[in-house]
Amino acid sequence: MIKEQKEVDTKISTNQNTKKLSQYTEGNIPKQLLFNSIPMIFALGFMISFNLIDTYFVAQLGNKPLAALTFSFPIVFLITGVAMGLGIGASAVISRAIGEGNNNLVQRLTTDSIIIALFFVAIFSGLGLLFLEDIFYLFKAKQDLIPYIRDYMTVILSGNIFIVIPLVGNAATRATGDTKTPSMIMFLAVIINIILDPILLFGWGPIPSLGIAGAAWASVISRFITLIVSLYVLIYRDKMISLKIPILSEFKKSSKSILRVGLPSVLTNLIVPLGFGIIVRFVSKYGESSVAGLGAASRIEIVMLAVFMAFSTVLGPFIGQNLGAKKYDRIRDAIKYGHLFALSWGIITSSILYFFAEEISRTFKNDNEIVAIMILYLQIAPITIGMRGIIINVTTTLNVLKKPFLAAWLNISQVFIIFIPVAFILSNYTEFGLRGIFASSVISSLIVSILSYFILNKELKRLENV
Repeated sequence: MIKEQKEVDTKISTNQNTKKLSQYTEGNIPKQLLFNSIPMIFALGFMISFNLIDTYFVAQLGNKPLAALTFSFPIVFLITGVAMGLGIGASAVISRAIGEGNNNLVQRLTTDSIIIALFFVAIFSGLGLLFLEDIFYLFKAKQDLIPYIRDYMTVILSGNIFIVIPLVGNAATRATGDTKTPSMIMFLAVIINIILDPILLFGWGPIPSLGIAGAAWASVISRFITLIVSLYVLIYRDKMISLKIPILSEFKKSSKSILRVGLPSVLTNLIVPLGFGIIVRFVSKYGESSVAGLGAASRIEIVMLAVFMAFSTVLGPFIGQNLGAKKYDRIRDAIKYGHLFALSWGIITSSILYFFAEEISRTFKNDNEIVAIMILYLQIAPITIGMRGIIINVTTTLNVLKKPFLAAWLNISQVFIIFIPVAFILSNYTEFGLRGIFASSVISSLIVSILSYFILNKELKRLENV
């Protein structure tokens, strides 16, 4: 009798905790998506600001360090993409567990997702350190840039472990519907980075100038501090981490569910940096200034894209919770509002970048040659930012619907089947040159956004008819 009463009490406690976590299965949909996205817009803006801030300060060191930083971006984003991809997998399955009311599974999935992410990133970072120079020679980096690249990347790759836990941990926290805490954690990281960047790059008092390596150290130190905060939130506040040694069968089961979405998401996240690395190789034949201009301009564009990434971090858990609760009408409405938001923000953003391209570019570097490249990029590539937002909405939804390979196929099509081949043809066999490379991004985004819209609509009809 006592045992039965304890089981009832435990079940009630678990259901109450799950009830507290679940926020998206009822209520006004546009309001929930918008108000929960706002903190994440700032949060991801802060996270992306790491690279933007580094770009700004490194640009003051000269054209060579700025070009070296541009060559480094694909590898940095590749490692980060691994962690974020696994975070997407974790968020998808955790949000569904919350919608189903299984709090013990929530703890197991959160804990195992961090273990898996640490394992994968350790492998990628180790390979990066082992083949560092070979990788950048493959990207056509010139010999005189290698010392700058080595100084920066050695620190970044060695400190990647401090980036993984906050990224995956924040994804788990967002799955509960809490977007404010992850945004505050990221905000803290950026503030520390802003303070440390000029000190470590240029020196201050007894602290010597570390050059481009200072930017890497600033990022690693700030991430280490947010690692501590993130662990506190997961372990003590939300109690989403299980400190018990997992049973092997349980670990295999939870790992399988995480990796079913996580691995294709990792693949998707690897596509963009690998594609960017190839584009950097194409651009490198136009000179060092072209590479530097591409690096600075693309960082500005990514800040604008952060709004869509932020929206997707809310859209994913929203769909996951309502999928678990079998509320399909709310899923379709959320996607509709998401597409309208993407197109609206795309029009606003592309207009700002087009008309104020020169003013924005000269904020980073008052070098006429680099500024000219930045203006060319900002007046062409962002034209279809809204379409890229639709693609992000669709791939996010497909991941939660357990169609991650379909999501990965859309991204592969955009980058490797359309973007890169068209960029190669336009830059090598026409008079468009750099303009052709940048225009290829517009062409690929337009085609794949239309394709992804119809694919998702077909999947939703299939889900509703089951």
